[in-house]
Amino acid sequence: MRRVVAKLRSGASAVGMVALVAVTAPSAAAGAGPGAGVASCAVQTCISVEGQGRLVYRVSASATPGGEFFGHFRMYGEKLNGESALRHWRYGQPYTVALGRSVPDRTVFCAEGWEHVEGKKPQLRGRACVQVRG
Repeated sequence: MRRVVAKLRSGASAVGMVALVAVTAPSAAAGAGPGAGVASCAVQTCISVEGQGRLVYRVSASATPGGEFFGHFRMYGEKLNGESALRHWRYGQPYTVALGRSVPDRTVFCAEGWEHVEGKKPQLRGRACVQVRG
């Protein structure tokens, strides 16, 4: 178990160098598929969940293709409450949180992209959610 946790942590720390998740455009059923391995996008923000069934390895937020912005991501859901660093986010550069645990059936995870513009309040650049079914 310690090896799995260590590998998940090392994978999450390499986020800035390697894209861990390939994000696809949402379908009509995005976020409603069975088990982990679902993805969804809204405006300039995508979320994806990697795992098998209700076992979630990691949750990632990223910008959509062509939807880059300067700001941060916020992710939340079942015992997940994370906020990324403030930086320039481009497609293929996810903010990833390693979970490595099972979640209850129909758990919902969401990601929000927030753009920061000098002299203005942060603006929401999309809220995407997925539901994990077991």
